[in-house]
Amino acid sequence: YIFKQKMIGREFEKFWNNYFNQTIPLNYLFKEVYHERWLRIHSLPQSKRYPDNDLEMNIILQRQNQIISDIYNENEEIYLVMANIIHKKEKHELINFYPNLNFERSYSIELEKHFSNNFNNDEILDVFVCEKKWNLNSYDEILKDIANDISRVFFISLNNKIIVSPYDGGIDIIFNSETDKNILREKYKEWISNRIDEL
Repeated sequence: YIFKQKMIGREFEKFWNNYFNQTIPLNYLFKEVYHERWLRIHSLPQSKRYPDNDLEMNIILQRQNQIISDIYNENEEIYLVMANIIHKKEKHELINFYPNLNFERSYSIELEKHFSNNFNNDEILDVFVCEKKWNLNSYDEILKDIANDISRVFFISLNNKIIVSPYDGGIDIIFNSETDKNILREKYKEWISNRIDEL
């Protein structure tokens, strides 16, 4: 079982380098690198950022599950990816909020090599991954934590290579094509920012 986990870590590194080698698995970079294929959908009415009560949290969960289930089929194989920025002196370990998901450390990236202006030379991106299936409402605990800015996890389909990256305020999606993006943009136009940059 442990060997299988280690295999998933290595397989994910290869998968990422094959399909997303224009950037690293750090979710706030996706919208810049893959801007043509990027769509942002907000999770609360009037683009409100954080939920104030259970009713608003339920709206977030309902919207996000609906959107993700429009992108992934039920039981579709997905990677869950958690990337933590740490200092070199720190231990490479996952602060594991989700022990039932069995995240496996995949690989590390020295951030200064990619972004010399943005990071110190001792900062590392530690990438953890697990392989699961998408099921409606199965990841509500994670989605709640992301909505409250407690956690950062994103999803990728092994089959269609679409990234779904929830954040505290909505979901960023990286599609395969502008055509696919525009179909969903039309469907959810009421939930998209009125700003010219669609942030």
